[in-house]
Amino acid sequence: MQRRPARGIWAGLWAPPVLGAQAPLRSWLAANPSWDAEWLPAVSHALTHRDLRLQWVRCRWLGELAVQAPTAPGVDATQGAWWPPSGALALGLPAPVRAWLQNLPSDSRTSSSR
Repeated sequence: MQRRPARGIWAGLWAPPVLGAQAPLRSWLAANPSWDAEWLPAVSHALTHRDLRLQWVRCRWLGELAVQAPTAPGVDATQGAWWPPSGALALGLPAPVRAWLQNLPSDSRTSSSR
């Protein structure tokens, strides 16, 4: 999760990295086989001034734990932190992010510290 900028959509709230298009992530995943991605069904969310179509992508690091995971598109390491879904629910979250986290299967809501 990373804190959104002070201005704009979801200002100051915590959210997963947000990209404006799928292409950068798809290209990056193709070049980084240590990551696995599950493209979940898209959802629509209406704001007072804009309609959003959110494409959830659950990414999982398959590499060695001792190796630092590479930075993915949209991730700003200075503005965020890795949270298990159960811990992220304690943060200030946009409504669609909170709903998504609350609806994850129960085995996905805890940290998978191997």
